[in-house]
Amino acid sequence: MQTKVIVFDFDGTISRVDKGFNCWNAVWKELNAVEVDKKYYNMYKAKQITYLEWCNAIEKEFVARNIKEEMLQDIGKKIPLMNNAEEFFKILKDNDIKAYILSGGIKNII
Repeated sequence: MQTKVIVFDFDGTISRVDKGFNCWNAVWKELNAVEVDKKYYNMYKAKQITYLEWCNAIEKEFVARNIKEEMLQDIGKKIPLMNNAEEFFKILKDNDIKAYILSGGIKNII
């Protein structure tokens, strides 16, 4: 028996998002810290810090702001899905097609 699988991204594929918006933006917006995100992003793009340094800086910012799993889940509940997404996933399930999400987004939000 052959296994059928389909793989999706999340931001802008399954979720409806405005231009440039993604899971990460939703967290920074919720924290009222969009400028902090921009600062580190611009430092990375300007090659002032490495990707690892960027990730570590973001982690420190999140820890300092005491982010909890429940907060991330609440943010996820606010992100709208594409039209008919629920029906589409039901069709996949009814046809024994496994769906996976491969994303650079935040697991607790997705």
